[in-house]
Amino acid sequence: MKQLCWIFVCVCLLPLVAEGKGLQAMVDRTQTDLETPIQLTVSIPDDKGRVDTGAISDFKVISRGSSSRMQIINGQMSQEKTFNYTLVPLRVGRLKIPALAVFVDDDTFYTDAIDILVTRTQSAPKGANDFFVTATLSNPHPYVGQQIVYTFELRYSVQIANTNYESPSFEGFTAKQIGEQKTSQMVVNGRQYQVVTLSYLLVPLKSGSFEISPALLRCDKVVAVANRSRDPFDSFFNDSLFGRKRLEPKILRTDAIPVTVSALPPYTGENPFSGLVGQFDFKADLEEEKAAVGASVTLTVTLEGRGNIQDADMPDLDLPTVFKQYQDQPESDVTLGPNGYQGKKVFRTALVPVAPGCYKVAVTPVTYFDPAQKKYRTLTTPPLALLVHDTGTGPASPDVYSASPEDNGTPQLFKKQVEFKGRDILPLKTELDALEIPHKVSMVLFLGGLVTPAVLFLIAVSALNLFQKNDRPAAVMAQKSKQELDAAIKSHENDGIDYLSNLYRALVYAALSKSGIAGETLTPDEFASLLNKQGVPDKITTQAANLLSQIEQTRFGGGALTGSAKNELVEKTKKIVKTIVR
Repeated sequence: MKQLCWIFVCVCLLPLVAEGKGLQAMVDRTQTDLETPIQLTVSIPDDKGRVDTGAISDFKVISRGSSSRMQIINGQMSQEKTFNYTLVPLRVGRLKIPALAVFVDDDTFYTDAIDILVTRTQSAPKGANDFFVTATLSNPHPYVGQQIVYTFELRYSVQIANTNYESPSFEGFTAKQIGEQKTSQMVVNGRQYQVVTLSYLLVPLKSGSFEISPALLRCDKVVAVANRSRDPFDSFFNDSLFGRKRLEPKILRTDAIPVTVSALPPYTGENPFSGLVGQFDFKADLEEEKAAVGASVTLTVTLEGRGNIQDADMPDLDLPTVFKQYQDQPESDVTLGPNGYQGKKVFRTALVPVAPGCYKVAVTPVTYFDPAQKKYRTLTTPPLALLVHDTGTGPASPDVYSASPEDNGTPQLFKKQVEFKGRDILPLKTELDALEIPHKVSMVLFLGGLVTPAVLFLIAVSALNLFQKNDRPAAVMAQKSKQELDAAIKSHENDGIDYLSNLYRALVYAALSKSGIAGETLTPDEFASLLNKQGVPDKITTQAANLLSQIEQTRFGGGALTGSAKNELVEKTKKIVKTIVR
């Protein structure tokens, strides 16, 4: 009986073995270095299968799409689907591509595991590399809240294509790109390099030891194929114009940068700490030195410098009680430059004196932390004098009665004669019938009078909620996406060069809007992950991620697009943004 059961099980599993027999996972090499990626190919003898690469942890997986092939041999038709991946080594050592799950209909098969040996890249003498990347930090020992600048550079002296930059995660910092990428040239040991520079402003959020992970740049090195033919005509058809070329995929990475963030030292001063970190100065001015009672005088306080100036608040005022004050909205002129945020903030307050006299208007000191001097500093301004005079147009002075010299200092009370000013407008009623209601109100009107104010209040609140400005992150990101898309169209129509950056930000803001979060930059993987989490169809997600990669490759590759290609890129972005933000 047991033998019959085993025969039955084998017969049931026979189709699975037969179908999985043509399953293959192959790599182009089993030994590589950190700069050379591995090409993984998974072949499935069925056009409907799919591969799960989630088990791969030692490599960064980049999908290169799939292809299908059909062939007929001896009247038998067979199909094969091939999935292509680029695997980027994440570390040195003996790494493993684990067995990958392959799903075909309701069945699951597994590929064989593959071992890969990853060695360190052989360092060449300075200036001898065809291309390389570097990363620097303006200050590896900042304080919490201090601005530092991270700079990424790509230097290349040969032709490269299909560049794709992936910034570090900047964990423990806020990060914002400073302007657009910059291109320049430099000469190292007699060899000329093209240089592409990207800068980010980083602000530490907390103290401790951190590490800025390596930045990655995927690219293809363009290599000319040598001509081995003996045909004399080949010398013409294989020159630089007609020559064949091939692409060698490369992975460039920067070194990780350790960062030690120090907490601000304890503050023991008398004045409250403003929370500002950087270098600042401030001044105060009065619009006039003289004013009349009841007239308005403007006090202007200007704070300027470099640091987190956008977080500055209006300093407190030390004013006599005879002043009324009305603060205006602050004016901000802060820009993000190579050294971080810098500029000024202007605070204006309207002062209205209600009594004459000579007064002092003082602004309380502002205390900030100067990381360059590693100490707290306090800014002060001298008090401002304001002379307030009576215009004589106010209410008449009250009559004052005092004792005459003849009264021996004893005050006497004098009654002024009562003057007739006029009669009451309406006569007073003193009879009891004055309390009677002349007209009776029905119960319906009475209840209607009670309910109507509440209904009107609810209508007013609903209208305010309907028409008030929506400041949720989703709405803000959607608005920014539309603005960037409009800017891209305008720049493109005027032959501008920034439209690619606008298109990139339009896509990123659209994805952030879909997720209801605020941000500035996303990698293609993060971009696709956000859309997948929000239930965007895989087809739309793939199209959007590929479009983002195409825009990035065009930005960093330095290639020029034709007019029709530009139009197509803009139209694709408009369509994707409209699909995501709806």
